[in-house]
Amino acid sequence: MESSKKNDGRKKDLIYKIPCRDCSLCYIGETAQWYDEREKQHKRCIRNHDENNALFRHIRETGHDIAWDKVEFIAFERRTKCRKMKESFFIDMYAAKDGVMNPRDGTQKDTCWNTIIPILNKI
Repeated sequence: MESSKKNDGRKKDLIYKIPCRDCSLCYIGETAQWYDEREKQHKRCIRNHDENNALFRHIRETGHDIAWDKVEFIAFERRTKCRKMKESFFIDMYAAKDGVMNPRDGTQKDTCWNTIIPILNKI
């Protein structure tokens, strides 16, 4: 019988934060995949010098190092549209706080939501 603990410790359907080891910037992402697989994809993009990858661009522009050991899972959400919207809010929140590597804000939302970001930052 196969162990039911096969995926212990693995997470998916989440919004995550990857910090820089050398400055206050972070990368906010979302994935429906197992996070360890998504992390491998990010690392492959860095190795391949993928200009579309924000983590690679940050390393190239600054010479900084990514703190893979300090990754945080900041929210869980199974519903794709909701997960993408939450990611967008977290990008805005961290951009206003310490800054983000993300080049754009994820899911586009109405500007009326911008009044909520300062309130969320206080919570």
